[in-house]
Amino acid sequence: MRGVGGPGRNPFFDRLFAHGKRRRFQRADVSQEKQISLVHMGAGQSGTVAQIAGWPGMVRRLSAMGVRPGSRITKVSSMFMRGPVTIRMGQTQMAIGFGMARRILVDVD
Repeated sequence: MRGVGGPGRNPFFDRLFAHGKRRRFQRADVSQEKQISLVHMGAGQSGTVAQIAGWPGMVRRLSAMGVRPGSRITKVSSMFMRGPVTIRMGQTQMAIGFGMARRILVDVD
């Protein structure tokens, strides 16, 4: 009987993680008191994106939409119970999901 635990034991694992190590997303390092998650910002509050702590595909997607470290954003609104968060960047307004919004850390003004 074959084990399910790691490299060399499970062919599915070997194909999924060819390098033998599990991939992990970058964790948020909340070192400053002024950095808060986009989810915890109030409506109308604005700031500068400090860090995006998420898997590489999410970082690429947000970067393609213009949400990068150093960009200015304003939170327009959010929905009740983990709904989408609406943000404004310059003249552009967009909605992003709760899972993405909670991984965006902002330096609040």
